[in-house]
Amino acid sequence: MNGIQRIALTIAGLATLTAVGGVFAAQGYVEAQQQAQAAESAQASAMAAAEAAAQTLPPLSTEIIYVKPEPTPQVINVTQTARPSAAPPVVQVAAPAAGGEGEHEGGGDD
Repeated sequence: MNGIQRIALTIAGLATLTAVGGVFAAQGYVEAQQQAQAAESAQASAMAAAEAAAQTLPPLSTEIIYVKPEPTPQVINVTQTARPSAAPPVVQVAAPAAGGEGEHEGGGDD
């Protein structure tokens, strides 16, 4: 293949990729528009149904309710000191000395 054919093949490939990408982008845009229109129509029908239901209900009477608040509790200050802690127990561990019983240095009895 000579250089001109390679350039033409590269340009054709890029044009194909651009066309396919454009189709996918347009398809996504159209689907988004359709979903938005469906959501708007659903919201409008819900609003119309709510308005119709509100018109059929009788008006509610206003009722005032008085609530007696609880009195503020008295402030009580508590001062508590920590108990004196006892000294931690002492643990003593006895370890055998090096070269203790049973160990033989050098030769043994033959």
